[in-house]
Amino acid sequence: MAQTARCAVPLLNPVSWQTVSHDAPQDIERKLNALAEEGRKPATVNRYRTLMSLVFSLAVRNGKLTTNPVRLVERRKENNERVRFLNRKKKPGLGQRFVSVARSTRPSST
Repeated sequence: MAQTARCAVPLLNPVSWQTVSHDAPQDIERKLNALAEEGRKPATVNRYRTLMSLVFSLAVRNGKLTTNPVRLVERRKENNERVRFLNRKKKPGLGQRFVSVARSTRPSST
């Protein structure tokens, strides 16, 4: 958790509550693009966006801002697909599971 907070500091340092303007979404987008260019994955960039949104939401709730500029910044598409392999120990269990599911979903013959 401390590492995430440390990483977010450079994102939030240039932001001053008095200077947040209509350009803020573009500034936030630039910062997130810079993270992506450094090699961060889209999921990681989205986590930074979420953290920034939380900070700005708290500012809105506390009357420091009227709107959350992060809401205008789109999330990046994440690729969460993983290729999985079965080892020899798990193969029989999977087959048994298929059989039990097939039996339980079979229509009754009455």
